[in-house]
Amino acid sequence: MLSRVAENIFWMSRYMERTNIHLRILRTYYIASQDGVPFVKWDEVFRYYNQGMPAEKSMSANQVLNFILFDRDNESSV
Repeated sequence: MLSRVAENIFWMSRYMERTNIHLRILRTYYIASQDGVPFVKWDEVFRYYNQGMPAEKSMSANQVLNFILFDRDNESSV
C-alpha cells in the first residue's frame, strides 16, 4: 500500500511540474504580447501544443489563453 501511495505522489508531482512549465511559457508570451513586442506570434504557442490555429486567426491574447487553459473541447488544456 505504501508503494502505491508513493507512486501516486510521484505522478502527481510530475503533472504539477508539467503544468508549471506550460504556465511559464504562456505567461512569457502573454507578458510579451502586452508589452507590444513585435515577435509574439500565438501560432508558435499552438504549434508547441501540437494544435493548429483555430478558425479565428485574429484571436486576442485572452482568447488564446482561455482556449489553451480552460476550453473543455481542447484535449490538451491545462
